[in-house]
Amino acid sequence: MKYLAVGFIAFIIAISVGYHFALYAEESETQASLSSSFFSESLQMNDANPDTKASLEESKEENDAPDVGFRIVVNLASRGLALYENGIRTRLYPVAVGKEWTPTPTGHFIVEEKQEDPAWASPRNEEFVLPPGEDNPLGTRWMGIGGYYGIHGTNAPWAIGDYISNGCIRMYDEDAQELFSIVPTGTPVEIIYQRIVADRQADGTINLYCYPDGYEWQDVGKKDALEALQPYGVLDFVNSEAIAAHIEASEGTPLFIAKSFPVWSEGINLGFFAVQANGDIYLPAVPLFAAFQTKWEWNAEKQEIVAKHRTVPGVQQGSGIYLTADQLENALRLNGNVNDAGQFEVTDWKKKVEVRK
Repeated sequence: MKYLAVGFIAFIIAISVGYHFALYAEESETQASLSSSFFSESLQMNDANPDTKASLEESKEENDAPDVGFRIVVNLASRGLALYENGIRTRLYPVAVGKEWTPTPTGHFIVEEKQEDPAWASPRNEEFVLPPGEDNPLGTRWMGIGGYYGIHGTNAPWAIGDYISNGCIRMYDEDAQELFSIVPTGTPVEIIYQRIVADRQADGTINLYCYPDGYEWQDVGKKDALEALQPYGVLDFVNSEAIAAHIEASEGTPLFIAKSFPVWSEGINLGFFAVQANGDIYLPAVPLFAAFQTKWEWNAEKQEIVAKHRTVPGVQQGSGIYLTADQLENALRLNGNVNDAGQFEVTDWKKKVEVRK
């Protein structure tokens, strides 16, 4: 009776000052077994986008990002929350999500409400209420996304990175405060379960991640890995055995594939990538010669490319034919280098000669 009386008094007080109540799972006493490698891609800074808190992960969900406004994407498999602004991912936070038997729902939601210093009502007894403070499992910020589900802080930072909640998305309290200060109500929230993610770092490094199947929802294989890597032009440089082993392990650690740089010329993105591997930078012959309107032929026997009556060494890699960057001048009277923006910039050979003069 004593606890019921205390709970009832707290309930009345909370209503009188306008606290937000959220039904939330009891905190687990078990220490989270979070491996830092599960969220290692969040630790990289993308110099190509100086406002970012973490590296640009150009994965499937980013390709669907809108052109304007804010958007939140939560990947339950990686236990990561990404914030997009005008289609560019600007922040990436580690989170805790629902337990296997109380999973966080996937789908499309919006931030319906925001509350500072929320009160907490026990899901087992709604009359038992904890006011804001150190003992409150919601931390200092609440962003409701519908029903009893929300994105919020926590008073148990050790749980971040685990499957431990009753379905809500927990953040480090300082991260929840930062996100709360940025996104308005109405911000779209997409929750996905994507075990395989391809990541491009500021220096062009392409990594592949395969996360554990925490909910046992998604079987993945080589095909899924190749689909994730396809947007970066590195498929001809993939080690199939390494990918198979990586998927089998599913430890959430990065698997280095190659370095990849979008090819630009005269301020125009040419729509394909230069790939750095094995100590060289390779340009795919088909889109390269097409971009500069040059006919060419491949001599498979001699492993040579013939263009404009010039013959240069070529490389057959995977299913493609490639020209190394040091042969650009001989083949097309062009020069190319990786610039500070992480682009492979192609310039006219004559301009370089003029600069030398």
